[in-house]
Amino acid sequence: MSENKNIEEQIKARSSSLKLKNISKTFPSLDGSGEFTAVDSINLDIKSGELTTLLGPSGCGKTTTLRMVAGFESISSGSLLLGEDSIESVPPNKRDMAMMFQSYALFPHMTVYNNIRYGLKIQKLPPKEIKERTEQIIDLMQIRGLENRLPSNISGGQQQRVALARAVVIEPKVLLFDEPLSNLDAKLREYMRDELRSLQKRLGITSLYVTHDQSEAMAISDKVVLMNKGKIMQEGSPKELYNEPTSLFVADFIGKSNFLDCQSEGMSQGSAIVEILGKKLYLPTPGKAYDGTKGRMTVVVRPESVKVGPAGKGLYEGRITKAVFFGNFVEYDVLLGEKKLRIEAPRPQEQEPFQVNEFVGISFDLNSVRLLDELPEDMD
Repeated sequence: MSENKNIEEQIKARSSSLKLKNISKTFPSLDGSGEFTAVDSINLDIKSGELTTLLGPSGCGKTTTLRMVAGFESISSGSLLLGEDSIESVPPNKRDMAMMFQSYALFPHMTVYNNIRYGLKIQKLPPKEIKERTEQIIDLMQIRGLENRLPSNISGGQQQRVALARAVVIEPKVLLFDEPLSNLDAKLREYMRDELRSLQKRLGITSLYVTHDQSEAMAISDKVVLMNKGKIMQEGSPKELYNEPTSLFVADFIGKSNFLDCQSEGMSQGSAIVEILGKKLYLPTPGKAYDGTKGRMTVVVRPESVKVGPAGKGLYEGRITKAVFFGNFVEYDVLLGEKKLRIEAPRPQEQEPFQVNEFVGISFDLNSVRLLDELPEDMD
């Protein structure tokens, strides 16, 4: 236990901050007519010991950004700082970083033990230190007993641990993750996600993580950086991105949302006055993205913020078009006039769920409704 504590402290002491300043990456266009901007002047400040996730749809620039940090892609413009040192011109093997790949990239002909110690041999450390550090990381990752097996003879979850052990044993200043869980089945993926996050927090190692899975990003991150078309759309804690989206893109990508047309009439006594589906409502916390502007806008209503009850007991009346029982909640689709709402209602304990074609009363948790100065038709 004391040896594990020792290596944890060593790794934590080596961890460093990472800054991206106006980083851009352009590639020649496929038809040769010009250039394509994959990453467009992004700025990012990752604190020492923090796990930051780059999240976004395919082609948003997140993987290109990670590869520039690792040194596998050159930077077209901007600067990259590891601690106080500029590293954009430093070759990948000199950047004091380690990457965990989607495919794990374990050497198939090497045993688990030799895979883990490989990076230490490359560093030409004394044999005694290589052995000590390899043994310590094997215990830390709880893979004792697998040392003499080949990667093909261990499970996907065990391969994940070996790949992580190989990355961590060299005590890098920054750990990079390129969608490391995507090859695992859903249950093992969730287990390894939690284990990876637990280890990262214990080691206090600065980490940059790439994924397209928003639930994964929400579960493991200190900070989520949501990207689209090479730009950062919003960054903040998972709670901030979910509760305070600054655009329809963010509200649509993070979690589930209902978007309703509204007419804003400005602010009164701290609340936003809006007309939604013919009724005037007062929103006490319209969100940080709303500045009091009047006009046609969009309200964002999360499915769990819609309340459903018996007909005649809500602000609106709607008809259920779909009801799916999930155990801890029931998901409804409700038609309000021509507008469909998605609702997640807590599991009913004393009554049966509402049925398809049943009329119900609908109201909103007005503290959770957010107002954005955009219109749904403007979304990409």
